[in-house]
Amino acid sequence: LDNYFQGKSDHVASTVYTMADGLKSNEFSGAVYPSAWKSSNGKLWFGTYQGLAVVDPGKIKDNALPPSVFIEQVFIDKRSINISDNVQLPAGVGELEFHYAGLSFLVPGKVKFKYKLEGFNQTWVDAGTRRVAYYTNIPPASYRFRVIACNNDGLWNEAGTSFEFSLAPHFYKTRWFYGLCVLAVILAGASVHRFRVAKLKTRERELTHRVNERTEEIHKLNGELEDRVMERTAELRDVNAELQKDIAERKRAEEALRQSEERFRTIYESSPIGIASIGISGKFIQVNSAFEKLIGYSEAELRSMSFISITYPDDVGESTEVFKQLVENRRDRAEFEKRYIQKNGQVIWTHLTLSVARDAHGNLLHTVTMIEDITERKHAEEEVRKQLAELQRWHVLTLDREDRVQALKQEINELLIRLSEPIRYPSQARASRDTELKQRG
Repeated sequence: LDNYFQGKSDHVASTVYTMADGLKSNEFSGAVYPSAWKSSNGKLWFGTYQGLAVVDPGKIKDNALPPSVFIEQVFIDKRSINISDNVQLPAGVGELEFHYAGLSFLVPGKVKFKYKLEGFNQTWVDAGTRRVAYYTNIPPASYRFRVIACNNDGLWNEAGTSFEFSLAPHFYKTRWFYGLCVLAVILAGASVHRFRVAKLKTRERELTHRVNERTEEIHKLNGELEDRVMERTAELRDVNAELQKDIAERKRAEEALRQSEERFRTIYESSPIGIASIGISGKFIQVNSAFEKLIGYSEAELRSMSFISITYPDDVGESTEVFKQLVENRRDRAEFEKRYIQKNGQVIWTHLTLSVARDAHGNLLHTVTMIEDITERKHAEEEVRKQLAELQRWHVLTLDREDRVQALKQEINELLIRLSEPIRYPSQARASRDTELKQRG
């Protein structure tokens, strides 16, 4: 106790006494103080529920005799076996039980045990006072079971006792079985190898046969291919010759078309008649210089305009209806007279000839409009109408002058014909005038 309180030891060594040591009861009275007393002669007195217990420390002696240890029985799967040395146990053992005992005449109930199965346990197993050791499913091998014991004062019998035995392995864990397995694997490998070699040889013969067949087919196909190539080469030469002819003809046609386009462009630009291309929407696409001079707008200005925007309001209905009929394929050509408003605001009379341009499939591309200025003719006709009205008025007043009126009408009609010819057919008029001049000359 002094060492413990001075910190020289971390525990107090003590001995426990029970009824096995002579006590009448293991229960001591703690309700009355003091419950223990040390007399002058050194004896220790304790109060228990069964009376006083006296301990004389001077007469306490340690048990110096270690207990003897014996293995009483060994059970395998609940069956007892002979415990002679070097017992050969059969394969497939599941449970092992070792029953042992320690002999001590002083306090046998305080005998403690430790055991170890050498070959399985690495350290001793502290069993306390338990007298049975259990093992299950240990692998096959040679083992030695050892057990030691100590008496009530902790004195160990280090020699103890032991029991040696061997646990036979299953047949599939024996060396001869492993050898058979290795031999079987070798034989199986050899058989597989021989089978594989035989199969490869058979495959080689088949492949050789197929290669020979394919080679013959290839030679045959090569001959046929050469013949076909020669035929195709001859055909290609003929086709190439035809293509060269087609190309030459196409070049000639393109050259002719180019020259035709140049002639058309020359005629288009130099024509005294105004020509305009109008799209399906009614907007101008292209106009020649004669059309620009006639209307007063440039081609760039007209491309952003519709033909309706320069049509005299009273003529819009008729113009729109004619254009609609052309676009809807109800007619391919139209000819009529209408008025245009020039850029300077003046109104001119024109004679229009309209036609449509289509592609190779018959689809409408645009309309072509040709216009001639007939303003002078219209003014002359208006003047003639006025004179006719005046003549009719004089005819009513002077019926006797009917012959003169008839003659005057004839002269007026001739005058109108002469006035309209150079306007409607300027080229013919010029030719007639030139002929008349030559005759006069």
